[in-house]
Amino acid sequence: MNFRKAIAALACVATSTASLACKPSDLEHEIALRQNSAALENEQIRELVAWHTLWQARKSGATQGIGEIGIFANAVKGNSTSNVLARQRIDNVTRLIKTGDENPAPIHWAVFPLKAGSPLVTATIDQVTVVVQPACVKTNSCCPEPLKGPQR
Repeated sequence: MNFRKAIAALACVATSTASLACKPSDLEHEIALRQNSAALENEQIRELVAWHTLWQARKSGATQGIGEIGIFANAVKGNSTSNVLARQRIDNVTRLIKTGDENPAPIHWAVFPLKAGSPLVTATIDQVTVVVQPACVKTNSCCPEPLKGPQR
């Protein structure tokens, strides 16, 4: 499956009506990196590790822990330097998430090419977004009780 299809599938599951009815909070973690740098600063590492650790700890709760992880970055379309930097940023975040995790959730990643000079490039080119899909989404068990259809 190519990356766009994987991301589309992850997005569809994450926004299904069942998951929106009882959507767990704190599904995303954004990291703003220094311009032209793939390195995370110590505080960013601590925040990412703390966020991921909290999600790992939820295995016994209603969310059943992490089902899948998505890591996304933007690059300037047609700019190989920008694309390589985005990929290095994703690789660094992936390594941090896998560190100390005996059984990591499947990780999907993508670099989105954006048109040079667009406002979106200016706003997001130095960001990496990490998204978790709780395991409960696959089993439709995120809510205290399964969602029921209309009563007759």
